Amino acid sequence: MTRYAEIEFLFSSEILQDEGWREKYKESKKSDGVVFYIILESLSDLEYVKEKLKNSSEEYFIYCISKYSFHQ
Repeated sequence: MTRYAEIEFLFSSEILQDEGWREKYKESKKSDGVVFYIILESLSDLEYVKEKLKNSSEEYFIYCISKYSFHQ
């Protein structure tokens, strides 16, 4: 059996502003899961992003958060 996961890149502002990104990926579920790579726009965003994602109920979403800022 072949398994398939989508890979998506998101900026931290998309997570923090809650621009409907979760619904977008829930509706287009063509894969077994989605791996999100979160790109921090500021190092100060790290804790806020982690807090926003901590209570995620989507069992097929995996989050990878960079510990480095995009704007260094």
